[in-house]
Amino acid sequence: MRGSLRLSRGVRRTLKGAREVESLGSLSIAPSTDSVVVVTGAGSGLGQALAVLLAERGCRLALVDIDDSSLAATTAALPPGVESLQLRVDVADSTAMRECALSVEERFGRVDALFNNAGVVGPVGLAWEMSVPDWNWVLGVNLLGVANGVRSFVPMMLRHGSSGLIVNTASVAGLIATPFTSIYTASKHAVVGYSEALQQELVAVGSAIRVVVFAPGEVLTDISKGYRSRPPGVEWDAEQQESTTRALAQSLRNGISPTTAAERLIAALDADSMYALTHREFLPAMRQRLGLVEAGGR
Repeated sequence: MRGSLRLSRGVRRTLKGAREVESLGSLSIAPSTDSVVVVTGAGSGLGQALAVLLAERGCRLALVDIDDSSLAATTAALPPGVESLQLRVDVADSTAMRECALSVEERFGRVDALFNNAGVVGPVGLAWEMSVPDWNWVLGVNLLGVANGVRSFVPMMLRHGSSGLIVNTASVAGLIATPFTSIYTASKHAVVGYSEALQQELVAVGSAIRVVVFAPGEVLTDISKGYRSRPPGVEWDAEQQESTTRALAQSLRNGISPTTAAERLIAALDADSMYALTHREFLPAMRQRLGLVEAGGR
């Protein structure tokens, strides 16, 4: 009929799901006692700090990292009596991540929250000088690692319950661009867009699973040493390693501790925020970017 709007079933379901999610209000979505939580990149930095805080909240943990010794260090840092499973996995490997999900389900029976936290920085330099192996490595961990986590765990979460939590670690570099880190910036922008699309899709199928974009600023971690875990074919000479480490150390000199960053994330989850920032001082730059988009400026 002219002048009327007929909504497809899919659109009606999306709107219904959106209302249902909204009706939950501002209840905390942070994991709590007896929650089963998966944390990737759990061996150091933010991942380790998150694991400790979640353990203190009474969660049961599946700790995922590419390095066995780092996993052991995180496990040793947990409070006594915490139930945990350690899994050495390359998040860029889709088969390994599916096997990881099966191991977690076999051990715990379900997953309530997934923290896709594993990440690498990659080389610092000019965009046109970045190699294809570097692109494949950084996107493999930072973007495909998130996608592999979602593909492996979300079907399980949907089978076992109507609610849950997915936290995808992006970066402030996923909301504003930074020079000389083109691959990293591109990967983190992709994580933000992927997370936003994922949340809309979950609403569309009537799921109450919440998706949160974690966008930390400067945090004092060992991410600058991520080149140590680069795969075969990603070769850096001593000068490139030194320049990358030096540049990142300089940018992080006033950074906050991983524990402080993790606490700010948990606070955002307690407030049911979709975007969790550690450094609100970057908001003016984000607004400036939006202003340029609106004005068509440069």
